[in-house]
Amino acid sequence: MFFRILVISMVYLSVTNAQQSKLKLGVFYETLCPDSKNFIVKQLWPAYNSFGSHFDIDLVPFGNANYTSSNGKLNFTCEHGPPECAANMMQACAKDVMPNFDEFFKLVHCMEKDPEPHETSYQMKRKVTEPGHKENFLSQYSCQCGQSKNISLTEVNRCLGDGRGDQQLKKMGDLTKALNPKATSIPWLTLNGAYDSAFQTEALVDLKSALCKKFQGTKPTGC
Repeated sequence: MFFRILVISMVYLSVTNAQQSKLKLGVFYETLCPDSKNFIVKQLWPAYNSFGSHFDIDLVPFGNANYTSSNGKLNFTCEHGPPECAANMMQACAKDVMPNFDEFFKLVHCMEKDPEPHETSYQMKRKVTEPGHKENFLSQYSCQCGQSKNISLTEVNRCLGDGRGDQQLKKMGDLTKALNPKATSIPWLTLNGAYDSAFQTEALVDLKSALCKKFQGTKPTGC
């Protein structure tokens, strides 16, 4: 009887430690910002592949963009121009319609490691919304990211084509504008919903080390 209680207690403590040690990392970024691309490709992707099961990632593509509403229509302006707005919207749609985070992040990583992912995204936005161009886009873009990662982009394209993309990008903008304190640089990181300047400074150059210092209990393999 004592042995059973001991085993149950050990299992409970193990589960509790795992729950306590799981962190939530918020990444507020722009798809064409060099610093954002560098962080996602060189810091976030390696950390995710090392111990991604020990922390959750919330990717918020908007950054220093803005939007206005006129006669029920949303208009976006982005720091790096219309191509960035298209890429931000594409990733906002992907976040909404792709329930598998691993697939979603593979797509984001594929775009961000491309020297000029905005050209594809800009063409995507145009071809999805212009008559007769959707099928051409599906073939072209799938070859570049979706097909290479064996990811279907059908629902992403549908989101872009039926107007949901505007609402999804607005949602990313509202999350960004609600930050407290306000983002003064991009990318902007939050840990468990809060901003920590010391964590951000270290995370931008060594995310693995910054996260490992924050894990409670047993550190994951890779720390």
